[in-house]
Amino acid sequence: MKKCNSTIGYCLLLLLALFTPQLCMTTNATEIFLKKDNSIPPQPQNSNVSSETLIPNAAFDDTMLAINFNSPVGIVTITVYDQANLPVYQETIDTSTNPEPDIQIGGWDSGNYKLCITYNNTALSGDFEL
Repeated sequence: MKKCNSTIGYCLLLLLALFTPQLCMTTNATEIFLKKDNSIPPQPQNSNVSSETLIPNAAFDDTMLAINFNSPVGIVTITVYDQANLPVYQETIDTSTNPEPDIQIGGWDSGNYKLCITYNNTALSGDFEL
């Protein structure tokens, strides 16, 4: 019986070690409110995905910007602009294979940034400050 208790204890410690960093990030994360942005040219419609606009969740902390597409929307371009409106990050991903992209922002300068996401004739943007 003692061996079973220690095995359970080790499993609980392992789970705690695995999920503690994610819990810490979630509790300290600040949400970015994304809205439709007509000033950004959207990507052409991808024929194999719905034309419905799905707005992903986006949040950041001191080291990471996390985006969560609750449903795949196809090919997406993610761009982050600094306060001088210069791109500091750009990536094109397929949300079918990467629905929760993370962007390392630790080490970026303090200031105002704009997150822009374009897909399927949709352009979204949201501002955040480091």
